[in-house]
Amino acid sequence: KDLELGVNPRDIKAKLAFEIVKEMHSEIAAGKAAEEFDKVFKEKGKPTDIPEFKIEGKRKLVDVLVEAKIVSSKTEVRRLIEQGGVKVDDTVIKDIDYEIEPNGQIVQIGKRRFLKVI
Repeated sequence: KDLELGVNPRDIKAKLAFEIVKEMHSEIAAGKAAEEFDKVFKEKGKPTDIPEFKIEGKRKLVDVLVEAKIVSSKTEVRRLIEQGGVKVDDTVIKDIDYEIEPNGQIVQIGKRRFLKVI
C-alpha cells in the first residue's frame, strides 16, 4: 500500500526492520538499532561497537586487516587501497606499504567495515 502512495522503498524497509527487531527483541532494541543504522549509513558516522584487534608494535596495514579477518586476502586489501577504499582515522590510505601502530586508530574498509587497532 505504501508503495502505491509513493512512499520511498527505503523507508518501508526501515519500518519493516524496526517491526522485526521489536518483535524478536524489544521496542527499545529496535529504536537503538534504527539509531545506529542512521548514524552509520545516513550520517556516514562510525558504529559504536567497532571490533578491536590487538597488535604488537608497528605493522603493515595489509597484514593486520588479513589477520583480523576483515578482508579475505592481501590482494583484496591492495585493490581496496588502490581504489581509495581504505581510511585510517578518516584519512584515505594510498600507500599499500602503510604501517599502523597500536594506538586506537579506526580503520574503515569500504562503507561498512570498521576495525579499531589497539
